Amino acid sequence: MLPPERTSPPPHRGQTLAFVAVLLAFACNSHVIARSAVSSSQLEYQFGRHSIGRMALVVSNFGTLNPATVGRFEFPVDAFTGKVMHDPLGEFPLGSGLKFEGPNWFLVGGIQGHDTVVSADWTWWPDVGPSGKIICRSSLSDSPWFDSTAVSQQDLLSSYTDTFTVIDGQTVVENETGLRHVPLRVKIDQRSYAWSYSYAEDIVLFDLRITNLGPDEIKQVYFGIYAWPILGQMGGQVTYDDLSGFVRAMEVPEFCGLRTTLNLAWSADNDGDPINGRFSDTYPLRSMRHALGLKLLGFPEDGVDTPKVSFNWWQYIINGPPETDYGPQRADHVREFGLGRTGNPRTDPEVYFMMSNGEQDFSMPFTATIPSYEGWVLPKPSVARMIAQGSWHFYLLSVGPFDLPPGGTIPIALAQIAGENFHRDPANFENLPDNPSAYYDNLDFSDLVTNAAWAQRIYDNPGVDTDGDGYAGEFHVCAHDSVFRNGQWDIISADTVWVKGDGIPDWKAAGPPPAPKFWVTPLEYGVHIRFNGDKSETEKDIFSRIVDFEGYHIYMGRDLHPESMSLVASIDRDDYDKWVFHTEIGKFGEWRLDGIPWTLDSLRCRYGTLPDPCEDDQFAPEKTSPQRPFHPPGFPDSSFYFVRHDQNASRPGFDSPITKIYPDAPDPSQWPPDSIPDDAYTDDGYLKYYEYEFTIDNLLPTVPYYVNVTAFDFGSPKGGLEPLETSRTLGAKKIYPLTQASTRDPNGKLNVYIYPNPYRIDGGYRSHSF
Repeated sequence: MLPPERTSPPPHRGQTLAFVAVLLAFACNSHVIARSAVSSSQLEYQFGRHSIGRMALVVSNFGTLNPATVGRFEFPVDAFTGKVMHDPLGEFPLGSGLKFEGPNWFLVGGIQGHDTVVSADWTWWPDVGPSGKIICRSSLSDSPWFDSTAVSQQDLLSSYTDTFTVIDGQTVVENETGLRHVPLRVKIDQRSYAWSYSYAEDIVLFDLRITNLGPDEIKQVYFGIYAWPILGQMGGQVTYDDLSGFVRAMEVPEFCGLRTTLNLAWSADNDGDPINGRFSDTYPLRSMRHALGLKLLGFPEDGVDTPKVSFNWWQYIINGPPETDYGPQRADHVREFGLGRTGNPRTDPEVYFMMSNGEQDFSMPFTATIPSYEGWVLPKPSVARMIAQGSWHFYLLSVGPFDLPPGGTIPIALAQIAGENFHRDPANFENLPDNPSAYYDNLDFSDLVTNAAWAQRIYDNPGVDTDGDGYAGEFHVCAHDSVFRNGQWDIISADTVWVKGDGIPDWKAAGPPPAPKFWVTPLEYGVHIRFNGDKSETEKDIFSRIVDFEGYHIYMGRDLHPESMSLVASIDRDDYDKWVFHTEIGKFGEWRLDGIPWTLDSLRCRYGTLPDPCEDDQFAPEKTSPQRPFHPPGFPDSSFYFVRHDQNASRPGFDSPITKIYPDAPDPSQWPPDSIPDDAYTDDGYLKYYEYEFTIDNLLPTVPYYVNVTAFDFGSPKGGLEPLETSRTLGAKKIYPLTQASTRDPNGKLNVYIYPNPYRIDGGYRSHSF
């Protein structure tokens, strides 16, 4: 099953069978017509590039990701910009020149009658006509592809089928074998999603729907992703020295350190490409320290059999001796692929066997040391040592079985993930091939695993009852405040951390609080800004299920480039991050961030020493430090200190220039929503409590300015999630700092003046900021 080389028309190399002019069409239960013959002129192969985050990834409308090295598609054209997408197509981090160029293909295998059939890259074809083109949508309202139905900031949608058996009168044959292509008669609707948020910028998610277009049931269906990992530096020599493995489960910090099922396949360069014994992150020589992962997020679990996830890798060397064609197989379930080969599957039955074997292969670095008593068929020692140090290889991540009736659909969700700084020791490669455990211990899976956990949470939001049946997922009580006494840690208080969703896909990424509603009024040499943050300050985060609003920023600029928008004022809540000393960690103990930020009021109520602790205004968290920790009364062995979470510019008109328009307005949360009095609202229907204002003066009256008010949250300090802020440019208002005519002369009778007078065409006014 070698990577195909598509030509035009795209079927396969070696295609020599005679002309067959047959058009077969039939209607299935889903009322879709599945065509079997087509002209290549009716098929338009398209590509779109996800690049809104830090990972660039190319998708196609024929079931291939990053098709950079596949025949004539070496430099494909972006369907939206119309520009040629040059190397690197797959890149992480974006702009670094570090590329992952090996393509991935989607596979569907099943039993059709008495035949075992697999449809793969070279048998997927775009739908004929407009329905086969890639569609781009965006949730960003200032995007050229804004669509209110968009799921993410960059949606790419396409559809493709395996039904064509005749292209331009020639019979489609299977790659390498030369056998006639037998279609499963299925269609894949592919949607991929990407966001620019800090916690999601290293992820691209896929929502796939596999539909049976035929009149018969397809039994024992498996879905797979066939990956060919090649990681390196742009312009560098391709060395084929990469490694892959599989992570079944691992502890995830965001889930209280609980061991979480991941089903994550990973790939990385074998040593991170150190330069002169050190890792380099600067141009022009950068080290490929990062890793890539493919994770299955969701699939049906109520089929005839319990679905199983398989991970199979194999080394393949073109024209190499048979013993170098090796892939792990269980000794009690071996299938040779001819001449003693156990690696590269070539025929549909061989590929299907690998998709359905239920094995999860050991990671490649362990090939030379895996003991035979663990039940694996092992390669020759020389081959094992070569593989364990990195080689040209492929892997197949698959799941099934599912039965697919006519018109039925199988939903599959997965994610392409990047993990930063996977390699942390430039000398780590010296541990291979003989000490893979030490090699593994020096790899840093934390970023890859954290991103995998975020992908899962976006797919199925924890704590959200999507279908309204009363079940919102699973949670864990995570210690939030504890003390060490009597030789053990006692929990004083705890947080409920949602670790699993309700099993119904949400496809929602947590964003910042909604931006406030705001109005800008021009003044003479200035502008007045009024804004209302009712929604900003009350909406809950979709993951934490708490109100995580932190504050507002006011920006102003001469154009709408984000870097041109300067911060002119801010206001944020008075809150603190709490650090707790854990004596049980390490030799000398360790300070660790604990929970979400605490407001000043909540800290005083918790740790104040007066009879009414909430009235203890002498409690000053900012005076604590690691050198001067706070010991809560009654618990002398516990040590805390507190750090301002942001600026703590929380008092309108005092430490923030932003003021409240109605400082005495009561907090509406004290009333039920249906009993808020009328005088709590402004004349135009907004709650007075959330009304703010700010004036910018000393502005030039002859030039336009852009003004925007953003809202931001406090992020998740413990989980490493940075605060999220609404766009500086989205929704910005353009205004001239000139007095409105109605405020100067109610009768509208103003004398008109020319400024400057005389006005000269060659005066260069714009160059002098007029």
